Parts: sequence; structure tokens; C-alpha cells
Amino acid sequence: MPRFIIAISIALAGVMLQALAQPKGFTPEQVDMITAGRSDQPMRVFKINNQADSILLRTQSLDITADPNDEILRLLIDRMYTTVRDSASLGAGIAAPQVGILKNVIWVQRFDKENFPFEAYINPKIIQYSEMKWPCREGCLSIPDRSDTTKTRAYAILVEYDRPDGSHGIEMIEEFTAVVFQHEIDHLNGILYLDHIKQEAAEAEAVINAGTAHNAPSDSELILEARAQSNAAYRGQDVDAIAKSYGRDIIITGGDGSQLSGGKIIKKLLSGLFEKNPGLYYVRTTSTLKVSEVADRAWEQGSWREVPGTRGGDYSAHWIKEDGQWKLLSQIFVTLH
Repeated sequence: MPRFIIAISIALAGVMLQALAQPKGFTPEQVDMITAGRSDQPMRVFKINNQADSILLRTQSLDITADPNDEILRLLIDRMYTTVRDSASLGAGIAAPQVGILKNVIWVQRFDKENFPFEAYINPKIIQYSEMKWPCREGCLSIPDRSDTTKTRAYAILVEYDRPDGSHGIEMIEEFTAVVFQHEIDHLNGILYLDHIKQEAAEAEAVINAGTAHNAPSDSELILEARAQSNAAYRGQDVDAIAKSYGRDIIITGGDGSQLSGGKIIKKLLSGLFEKNPGLYYVRTTSTLKVSEVADRAWEQGSWREVPGTRGGDYSAHWIKEDGQWKLLSQIFVTLH
């Protein structure tokens, strides 16, 4: 074959591959599905108990240009929001494949922001995962009547995405909001949270088959789980549940410098605070956790914030193991804003 023909063939192949890599628009079938209703009308949620739905949910989605002038894209985003907030769904997030559209578009409820807003993201990509894990209870609009605890989700992720207005963003997400992002981005790759459960089960079986005892949760995992339970108890203003994380000689230094000691005194103070402020709670986010190698002690550092409100700052906590359970020996809070 003449060299110039080979060169032309290679060039054409390169152009074709580049074209395939570029974000595409919607297919006629997708346009029909999106435009079949108004922006305030929910779309049908695809579910795994339907064979055709299940096949689509297992298919990888494609990028799409974040064009603020694309009326079809805008309508899809609006109808996805209506769907996730519909009384029949009421989820913490949704991905376009769940309404039958194989495009990289998601909605996520931002539990890490004031008033927990829903935000839409286009072509989201996770570019970094923390080694620290965040065990979490998960459910899915596409998996009816079921929820499970996953243990493989990263505590923090670095996410890159486009916004509906065409701008680009990158940010670090932590805790439960990070889990929601991971869950929805999995959908874009044809992955369901049940796959993580199966992976955990397979790994556990491999350990057993190898004749090795199944590893119990590490001390770090137990402390993070205790912190997660404490955050959940604060969110529910459940004073008794909050006190379960306290050691016998708990000491807390508040953001204003005041110091309290003893579980009963702290419970009484919290009860009065919650009675005067329904809906108020505090979130502590771990950034560093070190477990002693020579004693049943651990040191935790992180940030705290008041919800609703703008107050927040840093904290440190001293954990101790009492009767086989990790408990808080002391906490120091510093108000920074």
C-alpha cells in the first residue's frame, strides 16, 4: 500500500478516535423521553427488577457538553430534580441512567452545606480517593425496598465536574456527601451499590478460604463509626444517644472557652440547648486520627460546624477504650468563624 494512503488512513483513524472521545448530544430516542413531560413532571425511574431496565443500568454513560443554552439538557436536569424530589422517590441523589438517559449528569444533595441544597453536576469524575473509609447505610431509587451498609466508600474524594452554567469546578468532598457522590458516579459507570456489597462478601470469603481468620474492624474504623453515630445523634437531638460516646470522666471545652465535666451535666446542658433551639445540631468532620501503639488511646483532630448557622472551627478529641468500647475522654472546640 502506498505510504501516502497509509498516512491518510492513520490520520483519519486519529480523527475518528478524537471524535468518539468528544462529548455527544442526545439521541432522538433520548430527546423523545426527555421532552415527553414538562420540567415539573417526574420521569420514570428505571429499576433492576425489570430486565430491560437492568441492562440499561449496567451500561456506561457518555459525557455531554455542558451548554447552558441546550434546552434539552436543561429540561433533563429539571426533570431529574423533579424525579428525585417526587414523593414516590425522595432520594439524596439521582443519576441520568436512572431515568433511562445514558449521559453523565447527576443531582446530589449537599449535606455539607447550609440548608442541604440539591446541586446538579455534568461529567463528574472522581480523581482522588482517601485511604480512610466511611461505613454508611445506602439505599437506591433503582433498587426497591432495600438498604445495606457499605464499608468500602472513601471518607473523602476529590471531584472534578462541569456545572449547568458551563463553568468548571473541582473540590474535596467528605463524609456522607462524599458517599452520595460516589454512589451517583457509580451509576454513570454502570455500577450499583450492591456490587460493593458483593465485593466485600467475596473478599471475606477469600480470607476464610485461605484459612485466615476474618479481620475484625480496626480501632480507627471503630472510632470513626462512633463519631458517625455521634453526628447522627446530634442531628436527631438525641441526648441519650450522644452520651453513649462519652467516657466516665468526660471533659468538654466549648468554643467559648467554658469547660464542662461529667456526662450528666453535659446531658442536662444539651437538653436545655435543644429545647430552646429545635433543629440545631453540630457536625464534626475528622481530618486526622492517630491510634496509640502502646496504649488504648487515640487522638482525633478535625473541623466542626453549627447547623443551621455560620459558626464553626476546629476541634481535638482524646479517645480511650473503656470496657472494650472506644469512648471520648475529652474534647476541645475552638471557634474560628
